[in-house]
Amino acid sequence: SIIAGGSVLPSTVRAVFSPADLRDALGGVTLAGLETVDAAFKSACAGFESWSALSAEVRAEALQRSADLLEARRDEFMS
Repeated sequence: SIIAGGSVLPSTVRAVFSPADLRDALGGVTLAGLETVDAAFKSACAGFESWSALSAEVRAEALQRSADLLEARRDEFMS
C-alpha cells in the first residue's frame, strides 16, 4: 500500500473473480492491516488541515486538474 504518495507498507493482494465464472480472475484488491489503516487515517487527517486552509478557488482548480488527468488516462484505468 502507498500512503500519501510515498510511504510503502507491506500488503497482501487478494484476487477478485467474476461471479458469472469463478475461474475468471478480474483483478485484485489490497487487504489492509491495522498499521496500514492507521497510517492512512493519520495521513488523511494531516492532509485535511492543509487542504482546508486553501481557498475554494484553489481547491476547485486542483479538483479540476485531477479530473482532467483521470480523463486523459481513462483507457488505461479501464483496462
